[in-house]
Amino acid sequence: MFTLSQLQAAAYRFEMANGRSLEPVERDSVIAAGLERIDPRALADQICGWLDSAPELSNEFRSTAFWALGKSYDFNLLEFFRHHLSREVKRDVAVAYQIMIALDNLSEPVWQPDRRSFSIAERELNHDAAVRYLAERL
Repeated sequence: MFTLSQLQAAAYRFEMANGRSLEPVERDSVIAAGLERIDPRALADQICGWLDSAPELSNEFRSTAFWALGKSYDFNLLEFFRHHLSREVKRDVAVAYQIMIALDNLSEPVWQPDRRSFSIAERELNHDAAVRYLAERL
């Protein structure tokens, strides 16, 4: 299983695969984690596997993992994100928020159209938005 710094490097690897030029420190992180040549799809599959099979993972690990996966902009993960959002909205709204950002990256209408701010600190608004989104999608 990856460390938090390796998950961060995975996010940079996803961004690199999507054509973003990395800062030197980000590129060094990818190289140090040994991820510069790994197929992004295989990397995402590995992270998804951990999230699916290890419910005891810490909130910080899950949050960082979903943040990293959100950087992949992979539409194949849409149902995966929805499934985990339905679990995390009951478990930890901060982790759910990272999934909501990942869904937003896929142009999913997670947020109310009139909402002007999107902060992890807006726990109640985020919870309500997640519940509304799931009710419309599941």
